[in-house]
Amino acid sequence: VPCTNVLEWRSDAEHWEEILGVLDIFNFQAEHVQELVDALTIILQWGNLEWDGKGHDEDGSTIVTPAELTVLSELMRLPEQDIMPFLTHKTMVTPEETYRVPLPPGVAKDNMNALAKETYARLFRHLVKIINDRTSAEKNYHNDYKGPFHTVGLLDITGFETCEENNFEQLCINHTNEKLQYKFTLDLFHLVKREYAAEGVDLATITITDNTAVLSLIEGKAGLIDLLNEETVRPGGNDKAYVYKLLNHVGTDATPLFKRRNDAEYQFGIRHYAGNVTYDARGFVVRNRDTLPVDLVQLASRCGNGLIKSLFSENDLKQNVGRTWVGVTVWSKFRDRLSELMTSISAADARYVRCIVPNRQMIPGVTDLKYALTQLRYAGVMSAITIARASFPNRMTLELAWERFGILEGKRGLLQPKEIKTNVHNLLTNVLKSDQFSDSLDDSTKQPFVCGSTRVYFRSGTLEYLEECRLRLYENKATMIQRLFRQNEAKAKLSILQKEAKLMQQNGKKKSMKKYKSFRKTLSLIMGINHKRRQNSKLVKERSKKKQGRRRSDSI
Repeated sequence: VPCTNVLEWRSDAEHWEEILGVLDIFNFQAEHVQELVDALTIILQWGNLEWDGKGHDEDGSTIVTPAELTVLSELMRLPEQDIMPFLTHKTMVTPEETYRVPLPPGVAKDNMNALAKETYARLFRHLVKIINDRTSAEKNYHNDYKGPFHTVGLLDITGFETCEENNFEQLCINHTNEKLQYKFTLDLFHLVKREYAAEGVDLATITITDNTAVLSLIEGKAGLIDLLNEETVRPGGNDKAYVYKLLNHVGTDATPLFKRRNDAEYQFGIRHYAGNVTYDARGFVVRNRDTLPVDLVQLASRCGNGLIKSLFSENDLKQNVGRTWVGVTVWSKFRDRLSELMTSISAADARYVRCIVPNRQMIPGVTDLKYALTQLRYAGVMSAITIARASFPNRMTLELAWERFGILEGKRGLLQPKEIKTNVHNLLTNVLKSDQFSDSLDDSTKQPFVCGSTRVYFRSGTLEYLEECRLRLYENKATMIQRLFRQNEAKAKLSILQKEAKLMQQNGKKKSMKKYKSFRKTLSLIMGINHKRRQNSKLVKERSKKKQGRRRSDSI
C-alpha cells in the first residue's frame, strides 16, 4: 500500500481532530489528553536511543545518541545522569550481595524495547478500562434500576496473515485467528444443528472438519508454545535448536506441521485453516523472552509523567524483590489473555462481521476479485460456506420448490400448508426416479433430498439435475411455442399472399380486357383501311381494263 497522509479523503490532521473529539465525548480533560500524548511520545523516544560498545570491554556499552537522550530527559523530567545507569547496567541480586553489571549494546537495546512494549501494552489496557468504565451501565446509571445489565462487546482483530516473510508476530496473529475460527466453526455448527433439528432433519449425515489439529499443535503438550518457552528459559537457547526440536518432537505426518526440502534450517510450515504458511523462526527466542529488568521498572516508576508512573506501581517492585527481571514469556501471556477472551466470547451471543477491502490502492468503485477472494478465504468465509452446506449444500422453501419444479409433473397452483410437504416429497420422488439421475450421483444409496417442516434440503448434484430438467422442459415448450408462432405467422403470410394474388388476377383481367378492346378497335381500323385500299385497287383495275377495251375497239 503506498504511503499517504490522506486516508478516506481526510488528512492526518483531520483524523487527529476526530480522535480528540472522541476523547472529549468520553470526558477526557485537556490535561489528561496531554499526559497521554506525552506518554506515547516517551515510548517512541525510547526507540530512538542507540548503544555502542566502543571504548568499553566486550560486555559494556554506552549511548551514542546524546541528543536523543537529552530529549528523553526533558520528556521524563529526569536528569540525564539519573537515566544513564538504568539504560547501560543491570542490577544482580544474590543472597550475599547486590551489584551492577554492564550490558552489551544488543542486550541494552532489547531491554529498552521490552520496556517500550510493556509500557504501551499497559497504557492501552488503561485506556480501554477508562472507556469501559465510562460506558458501563452499572457505573453510570443513576436511577433506581438495579439491573440486570447487559454488555455489548466489540472485538476488532487483524485477519489471517501470510506475508513474503512470516515471523513471530504473524504466528501470534494466526494463532488468534485459529482460536476464533474454532469458535466460529462451533457457532456455525450449532446454528446448522438448531436449524436441522427445527426442520426435523437427521444430523447423522453431517460431518464437520474443524481446526483442532492446528490448535493442538500450537497449544498442546510439547507443542509450539511449550517448546519455545523451554528454549527461551534455557541458557544458550536459540532459534535453530527450537526448529530442530519442533520438527523432531512434533513433526509427524499426522500433524499440520511441515517442512519443504528447499526450506532453510530456521523455517517450518503450518497447515492453517486458511492455507499453508511458512514461518522464519529467526528472532523467535528473543521476541518471546520479553524480559523486563527491574532496573527499567524502577526507571519507569520514577518518570515525571504521571500516567507512566502510575502504570508501574510499587507492587511491581515488591512482587519481584530478588529477581532480575519482571514478566513471563510473550507467547504464554498471549495465550492466557487469548483464553480469557475466548471464555468471555463463549459466554456471550456472538455475531460475526467480515470486512473485505476491495482493492489495495484504496480506490472507490474498484474491486480486485483475486484480492477479495483471498480475504474471504483468510477470513474463514469459505470454510463457513463448506460447513453450512455440509451434507445438503442447497436448500429452499417448500413453497418455492413446488412453484419451481411442479411444472415437471404438470402440477401448479397453491396448496394448503398441510399438503405441501407431502406433495413436494411425492413430486421430487417421481422426478428423481430416472436412471440418468442415479448414475450422476456419487453415492446412489444416499437419499438425494430431505423435506423438513418448512424447507427442502438437496444433496450435492440434486438441485442441479432438477434445474437442468426444468430448463430442458422450458426449452421444449419454447420450441413448441416458436413452432406454433412461426406456423401461424406463415399461415397469415400465405393468406395475405393469396389475397394479393386474387387482386392481381382481377386487376390483370380488367387490364387485359381493356387492352383487347383497344387491340380490336385498332385492328378493325387497320382492317377497314385495308378494305378500302383493296376496293380502290379493284376500281383502278376495272377502269384500266375499260380503257384498254376502248382502245382496242377504236383500233379495229
